[in-house]
Parts: sequence; structure tokens; C-alpha cells
Amino acid sequence: MVAGAWLEMAKLCSGQLSPVKAVSQKHLKVTPSPHGLTALAAAGYALSVPPSFYGDEEEVARRRRRAQVTVGVAVGVIVVLAWSRHRRRVRRRR
Repeated sequence: MVAGAWLEMAKLCSGQLSPVKAVSQKHLKVTPSPHGLTALAAAGYALSVPPSFYGDEEEVARRRRRAQVTVGVAVGVIVVLAWSRHRRRVRRRR
């Protein structure tokens, strides 16, 4: 059983914190569990939180900018393709 502060557990479940590092730095404590693996399946879901909760606003802003750029490029490509298709149709009519 792994025990510790809720935020440390959430970081562990989301992959932001290495289990070895967390235990060696005494953020988390490992003990034998009386429940076995029955509680393991729900732990990842129950402790999953968005990255913004961790106070990593810079990473969230970087992802948001990356998504905005991706959407902008996709829209640009669609506009260019639609415009070139429109021009081909106009040329065929002449």
C-alpha cells in the first residue's frame, strides 16, 4: 500500500512523480496492504486531476498555445485547399 499526501498521490498516479523518487524522498510511504489489489483499479481514476491543479500554469499555457497553433494551421490548410478547389472549378467553367 502506498500512502501519502493527496497531491503527491495524484502526481504519482498521473505519472508526474516517480515512485522510487517519491519513496526515497519520503513523500510517500509503502506498507503491506490488508486490501490487496482491490483498491488499485479505482485509485488512478479517483486521483486523476487536470495539470492545472498542480500549479503548473506555464505547462498548461504552453499546451494551450500549441493547441491554438495546431488549430490555426489546420484552419489555414482547409482555407487554402477550399480556395484552390474553388479556383479550379472557376477555371473549368471558362
